[in-house]
Amino acid sequence: MQASTAAPDWGDFTHTLKVKKAEPNSTLTLILFETSMKDGSRRMELIIPLPE
Repeated sequence: MQASTAAPDWGDFTHTLKVKKAEPNSTLTLILFETSMKDGSRRMELIIPLPE
């Protein structure tokens, strides 16, 4: 997905996800990150636990 502005600026984006828990007592987590253009690794990870 791409944001509204190119790097190095931060842009806005929206996306709707529909997910179902595999196990009732499990936790869903959203991980946002940048992909390094140099080696494809993850950079600047932001880990967000999702509400029930």
